[in-house]
Amino acid sequence: MRSALIYNLSGELDDISHLFPNERLGRIASILQGHGIPATIIDQANHHDLQRLGPEYLKSLGELEFGGTNSQHAAVVAAEAKAILTRGVDTIFLNLWHGAGFTFSIALAQHLRSLAPELTIIGVRQKVDWFKAHILRLAPGALDGLITGLGYDAVDFLAKGGAPANCPNIIWAATEPPRENRSAPLDVETFPLASYTADIYTNITEKVPLHTITLSNQACPNRCVFCIRPENYGRINVKRDIQSVLQELRSLRHDHGIRHVRVEDSTPPAGALTELATAILGSDLRGDMAFSAFARMDTNRDEDFSLLHEAGFLALFLGIESLDDSNLKRIRKGIRYEDICRTLRAAHAAGLKTVGSFIFPLPGETEKTMQTTLCRLREIRGDLDSLLVLPAGIYPDTPWGDAPEDHGVFLEENFVEAFITYPLKYLQPIHLWPPVPFTYSIMGRPAKDVPFTDILKLYAEFTEVARQELGLPAVPDYYYLLADMMGMPPTDATRKLIQLMVARDYAGIRNCFR
Repeated sequence: MRSALIYNLSGELDDISHLFPNERLGRIASILQGHGIPATIIDQANHHDLQRLGPEYLKSLGELEFGGTNSQHAAVVAAEAKAILTRGVDTIFLNLWHGAGFTFSIALAQHLRSLAPELTIIGVRQKVDWFKAHILRLAPGALDGLITGLGYDAVDFLAKGGAPANCPNIIWAATEPPRENRSAPLDVETFPLASYTADIYTNITEKVPLHTITLSNQACPNRCVFCIRPENYGRINVKRDIQSVLQELRSLRHDHGIRHVRVEDSTPPAGALTELATAILGSDLRGDMAFSAFARMDTNRDEDFSLLHEAGFLALFLGIESLDDSNLKRIRKGIRYEDICRTLRAAHAAGLKTVGSFIFPLPGETEKTMQTTLCRLREIRGDLDSLLVLPAGIYPDTPWGDAPEDHGVFLEENFVEAFITYPLKYLQPIHLWPPVPFTYSIMGRPAKDVPFTDILKLYAEFTEVARQELGLPAVPDYYYLLADMMGMPPTDATRKLIQLMVARDYAGIRNCFR
């Protein structure tokens, strides 16, 4: 590897988080630079490039079927490929996102391959975590490999000149059949912090100035039946040194002027949030930054939430899924309703905004479990500030995906291929989404007898209670940080940003953060 490009185009802007600087891409660049390999990040999810590409093109991209094209799309892909090749790189790390971003990225890889067969093109991030080697079968020849999980050790191995077939945490297309080389749990302290300087991360100043950090290797010891995280990041959670985290925060604040940070570990190690808050309060950062974070109802229930609030934490994202204990047991969530009540009450009483995430309906949802969840939702309303909810998603390498019959799930014959290219559009009302390539048992009916529309009817009943009766807004944790930036109440800021995204008013979005 002589020089590398790290490339991202997320497609249509359906969540403002696409505009945040990408910490993982920044770390990949730092690892390569540390080995003397010039690396540049082209992250098109920024104000400048959204306006350059324009709403007309991004709308048409979002409407394309996977593998489809039109004259405008073909021209943009060709122009991007030409610009990339003028850089003279021999390796491209391609961020694979969902929906239109995935469609574009695969088309770009195929075009680059036709022009420069000698290029090494490796897919990274979200779509790889979800679908792994299935991606190689969907687009044969486009990609040389896929890096799984955080992948820092894989990038480090390749930068040292290691043979790809022996690389940890990689799926190499030339291996027959393609297989994943698993490695031991990562200690992320082994690798340098992310690069955010403008000479490496192009148009970094055109991103929304909200950064993410992690407190661990993001492994998860839990066994929730719906979650792919342990499959990708392992089950042994390795905590980062708190002084290293503090150094990273100081760099963000003093070198880059950042005041707003999201802690994105889905399972922060027990006590890690309190340790971070203590470190912040004992440092020069006290009172100078604002945070949001994920937290688990069990692992993080004994955090000092008052200390978090004092240190500048505004909101916590908490995975709840259901309020019915039989549901929670069936999905192996590892918590009970009493745990949810205790943690919500403590966090809310400390002044933190609590954001609860639900899956509704769950496979196996019954009238009884539904009514229990709705009844208990009314009980916890005083301690719950925001509610996010979607029906169940089924992914390979989860118990739901690997043993669907055991969980009341039915997968269509072409399930994986259809779901890889499913046009997720989070800004669009869910009743307008096309049917998903799976279904599941609800209300005592077998999965094969349940059309997607019936799942959506139950979803609508749930959301009507949450939104209309209880007045629970859908404000993600990081929107509390965005609202703080914008100087607006969180619900008003959320509404404004969603309206701007729906209108594809990219200049208007930019103005919110200037």
